[in-house]
Amino acid sequence: MIATLVGLLIANQQASLLPQKSLMLKVKDSAGTMQQIPQPERKATLLFIVAVDCPIANRLAPEIARIIKEYDKQSVQSLLVYPDFSRKSSEVAKHLKEFGLGAPGVIDVKHALVKATGATVTPQAVIINAKGKVVYLGRINDLFEEHGKTNPKPKSADLRDALDQFLAGKPIKNPVTQAVGCYINP
Repeated sequence: MIATLVGLLIANQQASLLPQKSLMLKVKDSAGTMQQIPQPERKATLLFIVAVDCPIANRLAPEIARIIKEYDKQSVQSLLVYPDFSRKSSEVAKHLKEFGLGAPGVIDVKHALVKATGATVTPQAVIINAKGKVVYLGRINDLFEEHGKTNPKPKSADLRDALDQFLAGKPIKNPVTQAVGCYINP
């Protein structure tokens, strides 16, 4: 009982670190299609903040691709967000294809999505509920403990855990986790 209360208290403290404003945006993806965030017919929107030239993001690309494919079946919209104003649509398209990332890519030229979600590094994941509220911000898993220090295999699947808890209608136990990656230039 006490452990449960302590867990809820920690989750509430972490949740207070999430952006409080709801997101309701329309953005154009790299193929020129307008994307609604969140999509009203989906349970959640999952943003992967990534970069073409971030080795940590690229190392996690296979897991990102698996998550996109698995959770699409559970009514989760996925988008890859590239917070690099110098990227061209053709570079994003090449990156998406090269790494088998089965979701649209958005070039966040003015960092509107980065600022609205509180993202600071690539890769980083953001879960947005159907009302536009950020309910998770953090790492995909703990493959990278810190810069230069990796686990042979991830010990935790933070994003999958958060998605499963959210989709089951339960509170997310760890709504904020520390992502390790390439810093986003302002």
